Amino acid sequence: MKKFVSVILAAAMMFSLAALFTGCGDSEYPVKIANIKIEKEPERIVVLDAATADIINYMGYAGKIAGRSESVDQPELAAAPSVGGKVTPNIDNIIKLNADLVLCDPTLSDGSKENLIQKGIQVVSLQEPNTETEIKTNYITIGKILKGNNTGKSEGIGAYDRLVSELEELKNSVAGQSGNGAMKTVCYLNLKNNKLSRLSGDSYGNVLLGYTNCVNIFSAGGTELTDISKVVAGANPSFVFYNDEPTLRMIKKDAALSKIDAVKGNKIMRVPLSCFSRPGETAKKTVAAMNDFIYKGKVTNLKESASEAARETTQAATQAASQETSQPEEEGDSEE
Repeated sequence: MKKFVSVILAAAMMFSLAALFTGCGDSEYPVKIANIKIEKEPERIVVLDAATADIINYMGYAGKIAGRSESVDQPELAAAPSVGGKVTPNIDNIIKLNADLVLCDPTLSDGSKENLIQKGIQVVSLQEPNTETEIKTNYITIGKILKGNNTGKSEGIGAYDRLVSELEELKNSVAGQSGNGAMKTVCYLNLKNNKLSRLSGDSYGNVLLGYTNCVNIFSAGGTELTDISKVVAGANPSFVFYNDEPTLRMIKKDAALSKIDAVKGNKIMRVPLSCFSRPGETAKKTVAAMNDFIYKGKVTNLKESASEAARETTQAATQAASQETSQPEEEGDSEE
């Protein structure tokens, strides 16, 4: 009897060791996200928000994106078919893509979410990340969803740390290039409710501005300001970045802003506001472009979307064709 019990105990120990080394005791899946259980690694996902898509792309998993909303307009993700808007996407199109999972932010409508769930498609809503902590959390969560509890978490942390390291490298590459030794100052302006607004001090956009090795004049505090133009004019920043053409027109027609050194010296460049909420490859491109402008005088046309890039390509081709047809005919080639 003792021998029999010993055999059972030995077998149990061997099973425990096997589970430990094979991962059966601490498996990658299922993954629990809030009250959602993901049973296996998803192969085909639909991404509805651009921030999540940027993280997935940066982690090297763009190949898993079977579809995207129109809001996911990064040029490098344009090959994935669109499923409509991120608030009310086309459910039938998502079903046709044989999606395992839909990733979204809280703006997805309740009706769309319920419809997807009824069709047997899991939906995971991720917070809209604003701070570095929230962004790191999303990296870890997305990693776990795509690659499992252990591998995914490790890859998420590794990817986020790599992003921070690469951004630090961009900052270090321009250190000491201010010329007179004093740090340059910058600010970012956009329109909100048809009034000038800025990036708050607690936003990820402010973090990215910090990687220019310049001081954001709005970096302190997150309270709303009533007179943006007065603050900017008083600070007289070395460089101004702005969201779009309406913002630029507002800056130039403002009596105080039109007289600051950055505007008069044409040290003002467009950076689409969306670039500051995409914490992956887009963040790197944005910081690199701002640094090139500040320290090299190079203006980079940051493409806000694949559609914008396609539109500009089409416009350039049309203009080239128009110029070609308007060229005077060479002598001897004209018909009598």
